[in-house]
Amino acid sequence: MHFETVEQFLSLFIPFIVPALRLSGLYRKGLRNALDFRHLTLTIADPALPSAFDGFSILFLSDLHIDGNDRLLAPFCHTLDTLEVDLCLFGGDYRGKVHGDFRKMMDRFETFLPHIHSQEGIIGILGNHDSWEMIKPLERLGIVMLMNESVEIQRGDASIWVIGVDDPHYYRCDDYPKASQGVPADAFRILLAHSTGILPNLPIEQPVNFCLCGHTHAGQICLPVVGPVITHSKLKGAFIHGLWQYNGVKGYTTSGVGTSGIHVRYNTRPEFVKIVLQKDIVCRTFQPASRST
Repeated sequence: MHFETVEQFLSLFIPFIVPALRLSGLYRKGLRNALDFRHLTLTIADPALPSAFDGFSILFLSDLHIDGNDRLLAPFCHTLDTLEVDLCLFGGDYRGKVHGDFRKMMDRFETFLPHIHSQEGIIGILGNHDSWEMIKPLERLGIVMLMNESVEIQRGDASIWVIGVDDPHYYRCDDYPKASQGVPADAFRILLAHSTGILPNLPIEQPVNFCLCGHTHAGQICLPVVGPVITHSKLKGAFIHGLWQYNGVKGYTTSGVGTSGIHVRYNTRPEFVKIVLQKDIVCRTFQPASRST
């Protein structure tokens, strides 16, 4: 058992929520919300960005839990077909369960990966639902998996670096100093971490230009006024979903693609996050969309 907060205890009661939702008539609405994808575009400016990467686009997908909800795969593939990016980043939590066989998950990956249109390929890390046994099968599908490692993306003589750490939430095997070995001190760094639990462990002397996280599902079930009931995150507020800043590090936490526990969402939506890197004014752009309830 892994109890990090009171929320871990509350998670034990998730299976008992479904009957109550069915009786209330809200269950079907929650199922629809879980497939109501939001398209989000973030334009992130940083004067340290090499000019060759001005306009570089990144698709960030996290918390797929792709083997959990059988209704997810078709609309997921359809949405991927509408997106063209320079690079795709996976933020972990690929299967629904936290242990056992993951053949169904791999079958789903084989189905949706051809729908990802990314010029520089796909880079991923593991989440707390994933195991090291997944690494080789995922790499055979063409995904570059980072386990406290980094990879350089080059354009001519210029480059940016993606640094990927192991899960900082459950396994607590994140090692940023090891992951950043060999990365030039003045490099533009994008940190890929499954959860914001990495933030207190970041050394001040090794700055990160932008950090991408998931894990929280934005709460998945958010109550009016109260907000998210379960987030499995020590850092609250903006760190649960959206743009944030922590000790000078700027980042974004996505609500994720899939669902965990039960396949419903209330007052949250799954999202595809497209990040555009620029050297000019910082701005944020949301594609117009109605909010689910």
